Amino acid sequence: MAVILPPVIKCPLKQKYMGFFSKLFKSKPKPNDLSSPDFKPITGGDATSVETSAIIHCLSMGMANSLIDKFIVERHGTVGEDWDRSIEHFVINDRIPSGVIRCINITSKAGDKAYYFNVSKPMLGTLKMIEMFKK
Repeated sequence: MAVILPPVIKCPLKQKYMGFFSKLFKSKPKPNDLSSPDFKPITGGDATSVETSAIIHCLSMGMANSLIDKFIVERHGTVGEDWDRSIEHFVINDRIPSGVIRCINITSKAGDKAYYFNVSKPMLGTLKMIEMFKK
């Protein structure tokens, strides 16, 4: 024996007002949220000093290195031809927690240059992955 359900009646007023409320209370993505169409993997300053360091938004240091290379390529050209990495180090300062700001020194045709990147998010992601694999 089959069960027969009554037909669903759609109320145009309900659809109209529910659409209004869903638009009103819809959660908006954060300015640099992964789900946002305006997501930028590198934000912040121009990376020319510690105060204007560029912030890397990713969860692994491998991806952070790729993003750093892309950032420098946009300013200096091809790696190996126009510029090369020289010395890399973390900036240690009283005002800056250790292991947060990474300085990348490059040698280019225009001369030596240093770029500063905030890698706190990739470092946290890497530490969480290490903890996960320890278990």
